[in-house]
Amino acid sequence: GKLDAADTTLRAMAAALPNNPAVASGYMVSAYMRGNLDSAEAIARRKLADASSATQRTGNDWMGAIAGTRGQIAAGVRYAAASGELLRQQGAKAAPISAAIVEARAIVRFRDDNAAALRVVDAALARTPLEGIPLADRPYNELAEFYALAGLPDKARAALAGFDQRHAAAADLDDIPNRHRVIGAIALTEKRYDEAIRELNQSDVGACTVCKLPLVALAHDLAGRPDSAVAAYEAVVADRTFFRAFTDAEYLAGTYKRLGELHEAKGDKAKAITNYQKFVDLWKNADPELQPQVRLVREKLAKLQRQGG
Repeated sequence: GKLDAADTTLRAMAAALPNNPAVASGYMVSAYMRGNLDSAEAIARRKLADASSATQRTGNDWMGAIAGTRGQIAAGVRYAAASGELLRQQGAKAAPISAAIVEARAIVRFRDDNAAALRVVDAALARTPLEGIPLADRPYNELAEFYALAGLPDKARAALAGFDQRHAAAADLDDIPNRHRVIGAIALTEKRYDEAIRELNQSDVGACTVCKLPLVALAHDLAGRPDSAVAAYEAVVADRTFFRAFTDAEYLAGTYKRLGELHEAKGDKAKAITNYQKFVDLWKNADPELQPQVRLVREKLAKLQRQGG
């Protein structure tokens, strides 16, 4: 999160290695973390035209993340699928399943249709059976977390058993945080909120320290602890670490909206207005199916502003 120091390093890197594609990637990440989504998107779009499939994949990943964050869910899913296809062409057999999970999670989050999401994942597994993928590459953790968030704890536990089998064979210590997050997600869907928070907090190591935050916030919220929920939701929007972009697509807009609601309920009109406005700004060009939510928040915003918030 030390963005000024990061930019100093980027300038030195650009001077020493002007043709290295990581320079542009660094500026793209820095722009995103500063909230300059237009600048980040412009760099990502240039990467799509690069001859290197790895650079194209980076472009697709970031275009998908930015589109999703803006509520352009259909575009986000298309970019994820394009990235997955590039990976598949390079021999990553699990890539189509991972891309399907991105789509399915979007269906759960934004359409609240768990059955449709499950059909997407089942179709991907039928086309690419796990048995045909090397054990070390099977996306058990992604599957287990999806099943948990889709309200299917038994399927999540079955995938977690595969995760444990893979871990025993590969002895990959870095995947332990993922296991805690999956167990936390299972506890969350089963309404065991304190256990969910304990497990999620144990996942706060490794590459994606931000990944637990939206689920911790949701656990506090569902448990009826609004002050703790506000603190956790505010931690989500304050985070400035690298993987933030890939959780924002699923959670950032909803976090702003929920913060607005919680602050409004507490009588803090100024903070409610601030968060409602951020939600509207972020989703002003969201997909048509999401626009009713935007209109509702605009109405709440206008009402608070009339009241002198």
